[in-house]
Amino acid sequence: DKVGDDIKQEVRSKISDVQGAVSGDDPARIRAALEALSTAVALIGQAIYQEDDQSTDGEAPASDQPPGEPSDEDTIEGEFREV
Repeated sequence: DKVGDDIKQEVRSKISDVQGAVSGDDPARIRAALEALSTAVALIGQAIYQEDDQSTDGEAPASDQPPGEPSDEDTIEGEFREV
């Protein structure tokens, strides 16, 4: 698991808050609960991003191309005509 238990618990709590807000009739409460859930879900993204960033140790992925040489992926072919 890339996401800690504390973050999981917070997201579950926010989901419960949204469910409770939806059962009511207060749009402001629903909106606030959704914003809080969105913030909590963003923590999941941060945790995953940090995990991936730490696993690569800041190194760029290896490439078969020597540095400085253009790759075929950068080449755009097309046709043109002079007017």
